[in-house]
Amino acid sequence: MKKKFPIMILAAGFGKRLHPLTQQIPKPLIPVLGLPILGYTLALLKHHKFNHVVINVHHLGNQIMEAIGDGTRFGIEVTYSVEEKILGTAGGLKKALHLLEDPFLVINGDIITDIDLPELLENHHHLKSQATLAVKPHHQGDESFGQLEIDAQNHILSFLNPASKETRKAFFTGVHVVNQSILTSTPKDAELCIVRDTYIPLTNQKAKLMAFWQEGFWSDLGTPDRLHETERQLEKNPKALSYQKEIDFIKTHW
Repeated sequence: MKKKFPIMILAAGFGKRLHPLTQQIPKPLIPVLGLPILGYTLALLKHHKFNHVVINVHHLGNQIMEAIGDGTRFGIEVTYSVEEKILGTAGGLKKALHLLEDPFLVINGDIITDIDLPELLENHHHLKSQATLAVKPHHQGDESFGQLEIDAQNHILSFLNPASKETRKAFFTGVHVVNQSILTSTPKDAELCIVRDTYIPLTNQKAKLMAFWQEGFWSDLGTPDRLHETERQLEKNPKALSYQKEIDFIKTHW
């Protein structure tokens, strides 16, 4: 039986908000304090003893595959899902399903986070959710990350409606656990968004989507301002990430 992988990193996008930089280098390879963004995610996986990962690639994908290779020098087995055309988040996951365990973890390739991945997985299994999304409180100024409405039992009620007095606002961090069954009806080779085309319809159907409140550092690096702000935060607080030892290891072997 072919090996199944527990985690997928989404790294296929164009990174248009970071043009012209991402016209020459894929967003996951943009350096942050001397280590590409993707290196931080590999360090996080090592820290939590995840040694197998799928990475999807499209835009300048050869650069990612050349930089990471098969992952041997990092102590992580890496396989690739190569998209001849861009498939979006849901489409990319659908294409790679045959490589993945059920359920599986998904991590955006343009974030740096200090999430407890085993706790997220345990939460998903315990609550028997169809998908569990890592979220953080939605404060003023977070509008660009979208808004989720979450009830007191951490059910995700909506991705669009403003929270009432009985519910809480949050934003999705780009880390989630997914049951393969929610992608059963997703067409093959179609460019689709996991939030717009999968999660929002599921919430409309009252499906069991759960929120996991993430603690610790998180940053999206999708714009020049956020990139610089993340570097500033990490320089100011060298202990912001609990897996610094693994970061140093990945940096040494890059």
